[in-house]
Amino acid sequence: MDALRRAEFMKRLTILAILVSLGALTALGRPVKMYDIKKLTADAKLVFVGRVKGVKPSGITTSLSYPTWEGVVFEWLRVYVEVVEPIKGTKKGEIIQTAMLAVNASKGPRPIINAPGMLEPTNGNAFLFFLVPTTKTNLFAAITSPFDDDQAVFPLDRNSWKNTTFSKDSEYAERHRVTWSLVDDQGRILPDGADSFRKTYAKEIATAGSNRVVYLQWEKYTNPGGWSHNIPKGMGPVTNVNKR
Repeated sequence: MDALRRAEFMKRLTILAILVSLGALTALGRPVKMYDIKKLTADAKLVFVGRVKGVKPSGITTSLSYPTWEGVVFEWLRVYVEVVEPIKGTKKGEIIQTAMLAVNASKGPRPIINAPGMLEPTNGNAFLFFLVPTTKTNLFAAITSPFDDDQAVFPLDRNSWKNTTFSKDSEYAERHRVTWSLVDDQGRILPDGADSFRKTYAKEIATAGSNRVVYLQWEKYTNPGGWSHNIPKGMGPVTNVNKR
């Protein structure tokens, strides 16, 4: 009987520890990659102001491991973006195919708590893009993908809740200033703002950019010690306990 009580006690203790951990994650939030405009410009291969011309599913799905994302199926959108103001690595009028993370709600639940920083692009939307290549030819993605698209692709909309909520004196001040200078109240792109960007960040624009490549499919790797994290699919060592 004592053994049964001990087993039941340990079971309850384990459940409590899991609940406490999840509560802490919810309260503290998920770590987010956030870079200033200088670093984004220096590290990206493509920097430009663009307007969305088309959006369609790419057919590429992935899982991402996080306690509140269990069962969620993520799918990359293939977004066709016309370059309106080229800044680095692009030409005016080019169409850049950009992968943006979304959720395929038909295949699983949506992440409610601490979701990835996803965008919802529609035709006509304007954004400031900081992109790097993906593992697919001629397909690019935010340098902060797959977890934080919205930290390297910024909506150019003065009426966006993000642009009206974040204080000009906060850590978002530089981002606010730059995005505000690129678009007017009616959503028209401002060439003078793009010229100012090119002058302000000329040094970073002249750099080659990082060698970062965004992997589009991921899987959970659990080491023999029981610790888990995300790795590009198919690149885990043979000791991955999740391997079939």
